Amino acid sequence: MSSLFYYQGMVMNLAVYNISLPASFVQVFNSGAILILVPLFDRVLFPFFRVRGINFSPFRRIEYGFIFSSCAMIYAGGLETYRLYLVRYCDNAQISILWQSFGFIFLGVGEVLSAITILEFAYDEAPPPMRSIAQSIYVLVLGFGNYLAFAIILIVDYQNHSKSSYSWIRSDINDSNLHWYFFI
Repeated sequence: MSSLFYYQGMVMNLAVYNISLPASFVQVFNSGAILILVPLFDRVLFPFFRVRGINFSPFRRIEYGFIFSSCAMIYAGGLETYRLYLVRYCDNAQISILWQSFGFIFLGVGEVLSAITILEFAYDEAPPPMRSIAQSIYVLVLGFGNYLAFAIILIVDYQNHSKSSYSWIRSDINDSNLHWYFFI
């Protein structure tokens, strides 16, 4: 999905306080959120809830992680819908690329809650000789997920071309429907 975020960012206003940022810059918010939230969740939030009798099981954390990741995609689709509205109806008004940072922060929260919990669960539950295999299976499943996302994009694009000459992603992103990809 980061390539779609990058594609979206290329047509946004890249200037922040008279400094022109590369479109890929906002991905630093994902890494920053992960670096800040891992110790915050582990040392502050989860102990805070545990003391009050609220225990987040690994499966509950994974569930909330998927919800945050889904919210990130919904946010990105909404941002793209709003950006297209501005381009089409408000004289090519551009919005700042920093608006993408919220989506990357949502993704960071989702990764902290799901990915780290999955790796921790696999490490704790697997017997010592199988721990590296359990973690490599997790990475393998991530790879399959990326291929599945790519296949979905190809199938949707092929179906659109077969029924009309219109593609969701065109050479002119302002004439595309990139937001539909975020929503699926």
